[in-house]
Amino acid sequence: MSVLLWHNLAVNGFGERGEEFALNGPDPGPTIPKGAVTLRKKKISELSSMTKGQMEAEISNALISFEKEHMGRGPIEAGTHIIQDIVMIRLKGVLTPAETHLAKDDEGIQLIKQIRAKLLEKSRGLLVNMITEITGCATRSFHTDISTRTGERFMIITLSENLGSKFPS
Repeated sequence: MSVLLWHNLAVNGFGERGEEFALNGPDPGPTIPKGAVTLRKKKISELSSMTKGQMEAEISNALISFEKEHMGRGPIEAGTHIIQDIVMIRLKGVLTPAETHLAKDDEGIQLIKQIRAKLLEKSRGLLVNMITEITGCATRSFHTDISTRTGERFMIITLSENLGSKFPS
């Protein structure tokens, strides 16, 4: 029996831990509602043998899926950088057309920021678990902001240990 570590859970609790799904794969069948975001499980050995770039890509892909499922729209581009005990994620093109229109005045900007902050606050546990499961490190803090001018969201996550030192230079 191989030991498995899920690097992400099915969003909204759909699916069972014993099932294996591929991101953007074929329709997984009746146990997962159409459109539910799931990621495949990884063996612990796969996680420990990941390069820094592979881990950064795993985080980016997981965040893209999260944004699509929870915010209704995925970013146009995503990039992740692991720097010592910090994971920095930059998502480009996250605003919906309605939010872009709202962002034309100060009141609309504040409304967008408040709604997006509240949505992330409600999903913070999912995000923290996702990062912990991909990196193998506990999350110490989570910071985020969205620019209504550029349509970018930055997420800065501090980890319990220096993850950057685990990869060869």
